[in-house]
Amino acid sequence: MAAPAIAQNQSTVTQNGTDSSVDVTQTGSGNDSEVTQTLGSDTNAAVIEQTGTNAISSVTQNGNLGDGSVPNSVIVQQAGDGAESVVSQSGNRNLAVSVDQTGDNFSSVTQDARGSTVEVVQNGDLNSSIVIQNSEFSTIGDLGDAIDGGVVQIGDGNISTLTQGLGTIADRAKTANVTQIGNLNNSTVTQSVNGPPRAFVTVTQTADSNISVVDQATNGSTVTVAQSSDSNFSNVNQTGAVSTTTITQNGPDGLSSSTVTQSATDSTVDVTQTGFDLVAGIQTSTVIQSGSENEIDAEQVGDGNTSFIAQSGSLNDAFLLSGGTGNGSGITQ
Repeated sequence: MAAPAIAQNQSTVTQNGTDSSVDVTQTGSGNDSEVTQTLGSDTNAAVIEQTGTNAISSVTQNGNLGDGSVPNSVIVQQAGDGAESVVSQSGNRNLAVSVDQTGDNFSSVTQDARGSTVEVVQNGDLNSSIVIQNSEFSTIGDLGDAIDGGVVQIGDGNISTLTQGLGTIADRAKTANVTQIGNLNNSTVTQSVNGPPRAFVTVTQTADSNISVVDQATNGSTVTVAQSSDSNFSNVNQTGAVSTTTITQNGPDGLSSSTVTQSATDSTVDVTQTGFDLVAGIQTSTVIQSGSENEIDAEQVGDGNTSFIAQSGSLNDAFLLSGGTGNGSGITQ
């Protein structure tokens, strides 16, 4: 009896430029790699390493690199079964991408304009990461140090969608870090530019079934979201000057919900929810600021707390601390 056929690896490379470089290594079976470098893609570099089965990698580098002193660079490493990576680079030089996947995961990175850096690390199955950069000098992660930044997803069924808008030439501040360790977590981050650009986003979710949505229109915004229990929901929307939002939701039972909306100058929101032995089961904190010089601190510890704070005006301060059973409170200024 003849031995069963083994699926062959396939690699396609198309180059149209000068000093381009491609290195493709495929071991295993059923892997497919396609690299296209064209339209002035001199000094571009692409390294593809696939050591599992049924992996797919597509890299397209297309654009005018100026003097080419700093090449566009793509590194894709895929192991396990069924990983898929799609990378598209267009525009000017200094674009860099690193994708490291183990398992049946999907990664898509699109870069347009110069200076963008992306790092994606996924370990598990059915994780999905989508990164879109249309900006000057935006950074998602620190190439060479996976846990230091970038999209890191360890577990199964996690989803990360990260979009960075176009900045100015002087924009070197848009940075987004997303870390999801657990299962079925979902993170959506949108960064755009409105005025002098500064923006930082850090989302860390280390449990199951957490949802985080962050929308920034910059001007020095900083958002940090950390959720370390199950089934928490966080929604942050910032527009305007020197805004800062810090949300920490933790506790063994989770089910906390926080909504923050800022449209102001010098605004600061700090929400901390720690739940344990929840009876009602859900802590809810809603903060809305519109004006200038605003500051809100809200902290909830205990059973079934509900907090609502709304500020509209200028020079407002609001502090709320609730730590009991079945508490409810609201502040409107």
